[in-house]
Amino acid sequence: MNARRIDSGLLVGILVALGGTAGSLLGTGSAWAQDTAAPAPESAARAEGATEEPPRLSFSLTGRSQIGLSADLDDADGEVSTTRVGAEFGVRYRVNDRVGLGLGVGAEYSFYDFDDFETVTGGGEPIDDAFMYSLTPTISFAIDDRWTVIGGGIFRWAGEEDADLGDSFTAGGLGVVNYKVNDKLTLGFGFIVGSRLEKDSIFVPALSIDWKINDRWTLTNDGKPGLALVYRATDRLDLSVEASYETRDFRLNDDNAIPEGAMEDTGVPVAFAASWRALDRLTLTGRIGAYAYQRFEFRNADGDEVTDEDVDPSLFFGLEARVAF
Repeated sequence: MNARRIDSGLLVGILVALGGTAGSLLGTGSAWAQDTAAPAPESAARAEGATEEPPRLSFSLTGRSQIGLSADLDDADGEVSTTRVGAEFGVRYRVNDRVGLGLGVGAEYSFYDFDDFETVTGGGEPIDDAFMYSLTPTISFAIDDRWTVIGGGIFRWAGEEDADLGDSFTAGGLGVVNYKVNDKLTLGFGFIVGSRLEKDSIFVPALSIDWKINDRWTLTNDGKPGLALVYRATDRLDLSVEASYETRDFRLNDDNAIPEGAMEDTGVPVAFAASWRALDRLTLTGRIGAYAYQRFEFRNADGDEVTDEDVDPSLFFGLEARVAF
């Protein structure tokens, strides 16, 4: 399939999905745009007065859920709501002062509830329950105290319940260069490329930013396809306003009205979030927001579009827990 550049105006960054986070090749999951595979070089740690060497091996475990309220379809009489639950496990290994390895494994389940909408007359609901499993190995290399290069693979299986697992597979890769401008600002530049279900491959240039404006305010995309303005209310409580871009492809099963076709779910969620560090290694996050944009596209096994439908803005609520050790 030929690679096709998509509208980068929608993308401030890219999320490598381990369940999206974030990611799609874009969807939910671990951050790619920041150096999650290795800490800063030892010389940088000394320059900042560090007294302890970063751990050689570290882990993280994240669980999340999101409940979406019903929303009207633009060009049809029906409604749709979506509920998601997911979990991600990440491991990082510092090979030496400059090289780090990372591996992320994730799973996400989406539960769609369509009312009075069919892709094919008499075909029933377009999709019901869907799964997404992801595997993302990464490697990072710190060239010096300012430059870091990150590369990795993206492997994902996503489909409707009972869809063939092999036919639900997509793969891709990423490359990122991070530059530490100063102690308060780090910029990243890179790309993501990969296959999609019954659609041309994707190539997207990507940017990332981590800017500590002052002791209270930070502007970041945290490795996600979007942007967040974060306010540190206390040592344990962060408040933020965030917006992101997400897309998911699912293989349809043999019994679907579009057998062995694909559904693409694209959205732009905007949310207010509160993150509380309940313990030194445990962070709890609650979100309330709305999908400013959402669109479903259904394609048959030949890659031809069967139908597409925009969705009116809708509210959602989310909870997340992250443990790092």
